[in-house]
Amino acid sequence: MKRRIITLIIFLLFTIPYAKGQIFTGNHLVHINPGAIMTVNGDMANNGTIVNNGFLTINGNSLNGGTLQNSEEMIVSGDWLNNGVYSPASGKVTLNGSNQLIGGTSTTRFYHLVLTGTGVKQMEINTEIDSLLDIGNLELNTGVYSMEIISDDSASLARDGGYISCSYPGNLIRNMNDRQLYLFPFGNDGQYQPAVINGYTGSVNRIGSGLYSTDPLLSGFNTMSLDPGLQAVNDEFFYTITGYEMSGSLNVIFYYDTITTGKWYSLADWNNASGKWARYNTFICGAESFYFPFEFTGEKVFSFGIEKEGGVVVDQLVIYNTFTPNEDGINDVFYIENIEDYPENKIDIYNRNGNVVYSSSGYSNNWDGKYYGNDLPAATYYYILNLGDGSKEIKGDLTIIR
Repeated sequence: MKRRIITLIIFLLFTIPYAKGQIFTGNHLVHINPGAIMTVNGDMANNGTIVNNGFLTINGNSLNGGTLQNSEEMIVSGDWLNNGVYSPASGKVTLNGSNQLIGGTSTTRFYHLVLTGTGVKQMEINTEIDSLLDIGNLELNTGVYSMEIISDDSASLARDGGYISCSYPGNLIRNMNDRQLYLFPFGNDGQYQPAVINGYTGSVNRIGSGLYSTDPLLSGFNTMSLDPGLQAVNDEFFYTITGYEMSGSLNVIFYYDTITTGKWYSLADWNNASGKWARYNTFICGAESFYFPFEFTGEKVFSFGIEKEGGVVVDQLVIYNTFTPNEDGINDVFYIENIEDYPENKIDIYNRNGNVVYSSSGYSNNWDGKYYGNDLPAATYYYILNLGDGSKEIKGDLTIIR
């Protein structure tokens, strides 16, 4: 008996429309040649082999139980469910529907994934990105799973107002090169609350982080169990940082909005051995951020706290001694809370050589780290603040981070 092989090959640049309903490839081969366009007006269930070197649009769910090779572009308006083998080559996948799922029984490793459309894109399995993840203006919810970007290029994640939300222990994993700044664009319920991590020493780091908008107590980190030095910790959200592969130390910045979360003056971490929250050893409290070094293999859990000794407060002033003047609209100036209550104030800022790099009478939170219009280097500087009310001068250090 002769075996019969059925092969569907699309050669030319044209559109093949299908009536609404599922398309089943069976165990056959569908080959879309370069320049060809194929549109499926419904679900596509593949149990054979699809080789896409053209443009494939699925106006429904993509159900892969066979082999799917994508070297060009796919657009899917329904769920992405991979139970077989997905080979991305250099292909791009755009999920342009509403409230789509990324799931199945097999991990998908996309080359280039773009999120458009509306609603929330929900992960139901660990997912990987080779080259670029573009979340646009949408929410990507990892759930309890991990989204890993394999590329160590800091530009391998793009956004236009979108953010990533997580449920513990889900997270975003990034592979890092020394000294680049890597964005972790966290948020929840429309509130953007990112983290930025960069290598300080070493060269190869694989780091995961997550923001969880829930009481840490619900994940086993009791907010009532405190080291004697802490008065309270935030019970509305917490972070994790996980060092999967570490070859040096990192610098981490957690940004937050004081309007929605209140002002916090201390960074706290969970001690597994004692089962308590304690003040993290080294950190800098900024206007709306915490900046700190991190060198740890494994998971570390963080939240914001209040120390029993109080924060960096002088009378009614709060002096934030770190800022990041990179013109992103977040923490771009040296900020002193309530400085407007002292209109006769005078401030001088010095570099390590004792040279004045900035001076102002009636300072109003407008110094952006420039000296005669040029950016000062990232470094530690020193200030002398006279409030102009006859009180003692206030002296301290501040750090510019770029």
